[in-house]
Amino acid sequence: MIYYQNNISFLFNSLNFYSIWSIEVINRIFQRQVINFNFLNIQEMSSAVKIKSP
Repeated sequence: MIYYQNNISFLFNSLNFYSIWSIEVINRIFQRQVINFNFLNIQEMSSAVKIKSP
């Protein structure tokens, strides 16, 4: 029973790590697109990035 609970906690920890990693990847792709699309409103994009990153 203890082994079963440890497996569940390990599963939740790995899922939590994966979600944090995927959010990081999405943020990097978003920032790369902000750099590529120079014709967009740079001021608005930079304020959105400042809100996202602590």
